Amino acid sequence: MLKKSLLIASVLSLSLLTNCAHMPDEPACVEIHNTKGWCTNMVSDVEFYVDEKRPHSFSGDPKDAKTWWEVRPFMVLIPFDSWAKLKAYLIKNCKRTNCDKYIKSWERKINRIDDKAKNE
Repeated sequence: MLKKSLLIASVLSLSLLTNCAHMPDEPACVEIHNTKGWCTNMVSDVEFYVDEKRPHSFSGDPKDAKTWWEVRPFMVLIPFDSWAKLKAYLIKNCKRTNCDKYIKSWERKINRIDDKAKNE
């Protein structure tokens, strides 16, 4: 089900697996429907919607702002059950590298993603 699918960048996953000490503050997103998504940055308290009225630039260049429909083909879809397994693995490995200053923030953020995915 699309509402339960999580959209997460593969670069974020690989970066988290290899070195938690340099936790990137990149967005992870939940698709609300095929023209609207909700995103939250993994460390900071930045949350935002992406849709026709609120295009977003994931590259950081304002000229590159895209609607959710335009950015969908460039996202990685992860089913909700797979997300739960990946999340547990990432947290376990991050804790192993003693990155406590990031873990609390990251656990809070991924729980927010879970809540949003379940309630949309």
